[in-house]
Amino acid sequence: MRRIIINSILIVGALLLFLYGAMEYKTQYAKTEIVTYDTNKGYKLIIYMIGEPEWPFGPTKGRMELYDESDRISECNYVLHDDGCITQKDNFEVKWTEDSVVVRAMAQEQEDVYYQLYFDGEVKSWQEEALYDLPISSEEIDGCEIIRIKPFDKEMLKWTKEVVAPIGYHGINIYQIGL
Repeated sequence: MRRIIINSILIVGALLLFLYGAMEYKTQYAKTEIVTYDTNKGYKLIIYMIGEPEWPFGPTKGRMELYDESDRISECNYVLHDDGCITQKDNFEVKWTEDSVVVRAMAQEQEDVYYQLYFDGEVKSWQEEALYDLPISSEEIDGCEIIRIKPFDKEMLKWTKEVVAPIGYHGINIYQIGL
């Protein structure tokens, strides 16, 4: 009889330990895919939520992984302070450039954070909103294709005015400086 009680206690204890471990994994370590962004150049960005938001109104942790076909090029961890909400597709804006992908992470309780994952494996992050629109964009106006350059900082703005602006011609400029 004593052996049955001891075995029952051990089984219940093991079951409770297993349930605790499963719950700990789900809330702290489980990797949930939020969204995948593809480019026609063979690159893919996958954004994951890691675990669950800290209880009751804490931040949510996650990871961004950049792939070239099936090989992971780089990864970057992020934290969203969004009043305890889970990470959603709407928390991110993604822009592809020639050599990188720029991700804007947005949440209610924080300034927007920008992450730039380069195709060579380098990763940068910053919180200055002015830097988000930096990638060069092209558009068509009156049948002419123009390239809009938006400067990174004061030094880049100075360089753009000195070097790029004179290349334009009378009429619709080839290059347009965005201020």
